[in-house]
Amino acid sequence: MQQFLSIVKKCYNFAKENIRIIVPAVFALVSVIAVIVSVNSCDLTVAYTFSYGDKTLCVRDTVDFNAAKTIIKMASATGDVENYIDEPVFTKTVAMRSQLDNVNSVAETIIENTDGIVVATILRVNGEYVACVEGETSLDEYLEKSRTRYDKDGSVSAFVDKITTEKAYYPKSQVKTLDEIIEVIDKLSVKTVSTVSGKYNVAYSTTVIKDKAKAVGYRATKTAGSYGVVSYTDEVTYVNGKESSRERLESKTIKQPSNEVIVVGTAAISGGNSFRWPLAGGYFYTMTSYYGDGRGHKGWDIAGSTGTPICASMSGVVTEASSGWNGGYGTKVVLDHGNGVKTVYAHCQKLYVKVGDVVTGGQVIATMGNTGRSTGPHLHFEININGSAVNPEIYLGKR
Repeated sequence: MQQFLSIVKKCYNFAKENIRIIVPAVFALVSVIAVIVSVNSCDLTVAYTFSYGDKTLCVRDTVDFNAAKTIIKMASATGDVENYIDEPVFTKTVAMRSQLDNVNSVAETIIENTDGIVVATILRVNGEYVACVEGETSLDEYLEKSRTRYDKDGSVSAFVDKITTEKAYYPKSQVKTLDEIIEVIDKLSVKTVSTVSGKYNVAYSTTVIKDKAKAVGYRATKTAGSYGVVSYTDEVTYVNGKESSRERLESKTIKQPSNEVIVVGTAAISGGNSFRWPLAGGYFYTMTSYYGDGRGHKGWDIAGSTGTPICASMSGVVTEASSGWNGGYGTKVVLDHGNGVKTVYAHCQKLYVKVGDVVTGGQVIATMGNTGRSTGPHLHFEININGSAVNPEIYLGKR
């Protein structure tokens, strides 16, 4: 007990002698404790402020800024966007925890206040990068417009290639305007599938009856033919507006075709069946061009005076009697002599026959002229056998 009292007495004497030192120390200690208690009770924390652009941010730690940069890099289409981000100057401070900016808001502020980076829409074709456009809607809107440019009622359209878009941060210097890539978009092929319904005619067949009692050139319809009708539904695929394939989904016969029956004459026409000189008055006319003649000439050119009578070289039926250019033949007459034999009389001035007339050999059918591709009055005379021109010399001899 006496020892304890001795210790207390020594402490008292020390305090009495050093009171000027002890009182400020105790006061400082109490103040620190008070601050600590105040900080904990008011939700305050040590923080860092920095300015970026025209905004001031406050973060828990300087590493939050780097974390924001990482977010931007991961959300970008190219890794070099971080080269456009400025490093700020941090100031240590005390702030309310509830007022601290989170990492995502820091990233958004960096993007909003960095001139070299923009939010862009990336266009990819079959996974390959094509271009990017500033903004988040213009590219998608134009792609939709381009995709539906060939749409028809009830049709379904899609790009032939795989087209994708994605939003990303991108260096402003590498971003294109929509006008700059519209030409690229418009070259993308579009496939449109439509259901098409309609009707079509089915041709009828023709039966020919030969009548020996009728002359060559006679032709009459005994039974008129009529077309059949079929309705259909097709699935049609178009690429860039042009049909590329068609699949028949449904077909229904509405009407069967009705066959035609015609009667043709086979009896020889009176007046002879051998060829004769096609101009009146004999052979004193000038031959200006022969068959072949080094230029594929199909007949004879016989020069004379305008108005000279032209005669049928053999009996036959007029199958053509027409004026005009006629492929260079000019006004012409064509006679059918039966058995695949025809004669042609071209560059005429005036016609004396019409289609369907039956003429005899030597009958005047036209007059010589200078129509069509012609350099002077003359008759172009052809003999055709089964659709092919032959040399008139074979039947009329040399002239």
